[in-house]
Amino acid sequence: MFCTSCGQQNPDGARFCSTCGAGLETGAAGGSAPARKTSGGRFPVWIIVILVLFFCAIPVLGILAAIAIPAYHDYTVKAKMAEVGSVGLQARDSVERYVLEHGKLPDSLEASGFSVASQQIQSVSIDRESGVISLVIGFPPHQGKTLKFVPTSADGKTITSWKCGSDEIPERHWPVACR
Repeated sequence: MFCTSCGQQNPDGARFCSTCGAGLETGAAGGSAPARKTSGGRFPVWIIVILVLFFCAIPVLGILAAIAIPAYHDYTVKAKMAEVGSVGLQARDSVERYVLEHGKLPDSLEASGFSVASQQIQSVSIDRESGVISLVIGFPPHQGKTLKFVPTSADGKTITSWKCGSDEIPERHWPVACR
């Protein structure tokens, strides 16, 4: 006896197909010849679920990556710039102490007791005439660009305040001390 659903041969007298579980017809017309094997036009459900998840997940992951990668890059640049700002504040404090003790600007930052210990900075220098501290950035995308700490003085002998900024670096990447 052949199953009309899947075409599998089953023992005579069986009520259900041993392969697909479909009910078998009994009697004279009950499957004397093998039935044509048809799938009914259905895919297994698990394949459909996998395909739907795959084709839905790919665009979602693409959108998340398009947002997350630039945000992470911006975050790392800001973190490195925060370190540069911290070094600049240390240099600024060293120059202020030197000016208070000696009444003049130092000839170099080393003379004020400052030494740089940061991988994010290529060089730090001070202008002997104006007291401007220049920090040259040592990481991309701002490698070779300069962040400056500019002193202001009311009497020309003491420093009253500092301004920080850069013409080369976008303001959104400036350290918090410079905004």
